[in-house]
Amino acid sequence: MWPIGFFLRAKLKAAQLLEPKRHGIMTETVNFIKSTLSAHHQHVFYSEWRGLPELTNENGAVMITTVATATAAAAATRAVPSNASIA
Repeated sequence: MWPIGFFLRAKLKAAQLLEPKRHGIMTETVNFIKSTLSAHHQHVFYSEWRGLPELTNENGAVMITTVATATAAAAATRAVPSNASIA
């Protein structure tokens, strides 16, 4: 799955070079890249065959992270106690 990044980066660079000659190619390319990455995202998070260590918890427990959970966790790590002084 990771080699697709090199292809997408090259496609984006080519679109940047061709944009003056073919107006709208950047929009088409960005839409193509988004749809490609979206398909990969869906596969990684919903496939029964996922096995990357980054997607598992202790002892191989499956980790399902939603946007709400990730946002709450990020906010909790940035939270400053009300009695803390900011220097």
